[in-house]
Amino acid sequence: MSIGAISLTTVSLILMVAVCQQRLDADNSFLEAVEKNKETSTSFAVVVEDFPLLHTTQLLTGEDQLRKGSNEINKQVDQVFGKLETILKEMRTGIQHLVRVNVYVANLQLVQPVKRMLARKLKHVAFPATTYVVTPLPVPEALVAIDTVSVMPSAKDDHPVLSSMSENLDLAQVSVVPRGDKAYVSGQAAEGDLVSATRKTLDSLQATLAFLGLTWRDVVQFKAFFQPIARAKEVQGEIKSRYAGTLTPPIVFVEWISNQPIEIELIASARHGKRLQPQGERVSYWTPPGMTASPVFSRVAMIHGGKTVYVSGVLVKALEDQEREVRKTFSVLGNLLKRANSDFRHLVKATYYVNSMKSSQALDRIRPEFYDPSRPPAASKAIVKELPEKNSSLLLDMIAVRAH
Repeated sequence: MSIGAISLTTVSLILMVAVCQQRLDADNSFLEAVEKNKETSTSFAVVVEDFPLLHTTQLLTGEDQLRKGSNEINKQVDQVFGKLETILKEMRTGIQHLVRVNVYVANLQLVQPVKRMLARKLKHVAFPATTYVVTPLPVPEALVAIDTVSVMPSAKDDHPVLSSMSENLDLAQVSVVPRGDKAYVSGQAAEGDLVSATRKTLDSLQATLAFLGLTWRDVVQFKAFFQPIARAKEVQGEIKSRYAGTLTPPIVFVEWISNQPIEIELIASARHGKRLQPQGERVSYWTPPGMTASPVFSRVAMIHGGKTVYVSGVLVKALEDQEREVRKTFSVLGNLLKRANSDFRHLVKATYYVNSMKSSQALDRIRPEFYDPSRPPAASKAIVKELPEKNSSLLLDMIAVRAH
């Protein structure tokens, strides 16, 4: 295993994961599944204590494997899940400690087959929160990809640790994020062609990190929404250029439909940043200088310890009236948050997937009915060709904290 560490040596990482393994084997009380579904081996939500978290990059079948004919969905699920199991084993953990699984499928028809296969892979050992996103993938002919979050209790807290387990030694497969404050930065965008817009967007994100007292080394994961996804390597190259000589954090790609060339969001460890926590708040919301505040999304939301709630993707069957559908979707979310001992005032991060400009506009009109305008979550919104439920117009992908 090739390790790229920030402020940690390879020896300290090995000691850390060894201690983690002892703790993991002895105790799983740091995870709480809310309403397990034994048929799918998932949960409506998963609540996790303030322990270090392991984020993976977007895992998918490689081009060399596809050239050998691995284009059947069952083979690709086996390969992708095999990569995940290898990563977790190398990091001295396992699927039983999964918190969230984001699944990306190339078309709607693959959702149900992948759900069945994922249930068999999880084997009732894990019940993670799960969200399905329909999107073309950055490797041609790839049908499925995943990225995941796992708990990794640690005896040592420091800066994020990045690890590469492939021949591409400048791209991290995983990041181990220390306990403590975490920052969720809303998607940012800029004008221009794809490459120049990516560069300017990264400049803007760098300024936001500076406002938080952070640098690129604190970033845990990037998610980029752009089109066409066939140009993912160009976007990846621009992100990598910010990490010359060091590992680049995990990156996730989603194709969207937009007049803007690209939008990029990120997650960062904020334990070494400015002390921005208002007294007694588990989550706080910030607008960096030069940016305008909005009543429906925050430029930055920060978690300050406590328990984090990962909610499975929320969508309802299509209704003729899109505003009714949006309200019903948010009502379902509200019930899930209540079961997890949270609420709309403690949302941290929202990713909205909609299938048309009309549904996007309906979402914009309805959100203020549910959000406290002084405490809206950080957010990104993407128009995509399809959602994982036929004819539905909105999918909510949410992170929150417990209210008390």
